[in-house]
Amino acid sequence: MQMMCNYFMFGFVLFFISNLSAQSSRTWVSGTGNDMNACSRSLPCKTFSGAYLQTATPGEIDAVDSGDFGIITINHSVTIDGGEGQIAGIEVSSGSAITITAGSNDVIILRNLEINGLNSGVYGIQFNSGGTLIIENCKIYGFTNAIYWSSSLGGNLIVRNSTITNNYNGVVVLPISNSNILNVSVSNSLFSENAGTSIWGYTNHTSSLIFIDVENCVLTQNLWGVSAASAGVTVNCANNTFSRNSGGAIINGGGLIYLTANQIENNNYGALSSGGPIYSFGNNAISGNVSSSPLTSLSLQ
Repeated sequence: MQMMCNYFMFGFVLFFISNLSAQSSRTWVSGTGNDMNACSRSLPCKTFSGAYLQTATPGEIDAVDSGDFGIITINHSVTIDGGEGQIAGIEVSSGSAITITAGSNDVIILRNLEINGLNSGVYGIQFNSGGTLIIENCKIYGFTNAIYWSSSLGGNLIVRNSTITNNYNGVVVLPISNSNILNVSVSNSLFSENAGTSIWGYTNHTSSLIFIDVENCVLTQNLWGVSAASAGVTVNCANNTFSRNSGGAIINGGGLIYLTANQIENNNYGALSSGGPIYSFGNNAISGNVSSSPLTSLSLQ
C-alpha cells in the first residue's frame, strides 16, 4: 500500500513538472476549443482559465474566434487579447468576471474583451493587487461595479478606448490601507447610463493618495460623472464631455478637482462642491445645467 502511494505521488510530481515545462509564452482559446488541448493555435483551449494554466509568465492569451471564455483569476503578469472583429466575452450572473490578485511588479493587460454581468454580476474586473492594470478596447456592462480597485498596495490603473455602460458604478478606486499611492488614467472612453457614479475615488486613510486623470472621455446619461469623494483624492479633467447626467457632472466631497477645456452641458448640477474646491482654468464650456457651484479660477500659463 505504501509503495502504491509512493508511485502515485511520484506520478503526480512528474505530471506537475511536465505541465510547468510545457508552458508557452503564447496560448490560444476558441469557442469550440477544449481545455484538455495544448492551447496552441491549432489546438486551442476552451476557457481563459484553462489557457492561463498553460501560459508562461509573462505571456499572452489570444482568442481565435468569438466565444464565452469564462471567469478567470489572475495572479501574475499576463496579456489577454480577445482580438478584433469578434466577440471574446465573459458572462457572469454573480460575483466577479475577472479577479486580479498579483504582485507589486506584475503588469496585466486586458484587451478587446466584452464583459457582461447580466445585470446581476458584482464586479466586472476586481483589481485587488498588482503593479499595473491596463484595460484597452473593452466593453463592460451589467455589473454593480464595472472596475473595482480596492488595494492594500499602490499601483497604476489605465483605462483607454473602452465603453463602460449600464452598470451601477463605472470605475471605483478605494485603497484599504495607509501609505499607498494609486494612479488612475482614463482616456478616450465612453461612460453612459450608469446608475451610480462613473468614476469615483475615495480614501479614509490619511496617508493614502489617489490621483485620477480623465481625458477625452464622454460621460453622458449617468447619475453622477466624476467624484473626488474625500480628502486625498485629486482629479484632473481635460477635454471631456459631460452631458445629461441626472445627478451632476463634477462632484467634490473633499478632494481637489481641476477642469481644463471640458464641455459641461445640460446636467442637473454642472459642478457640485460639498467639501473641496473645483478649480477651472477658464476655458471650459459650461451651459444649460440646472445648477452649479462656483468654480475657483486659475490662470493658464
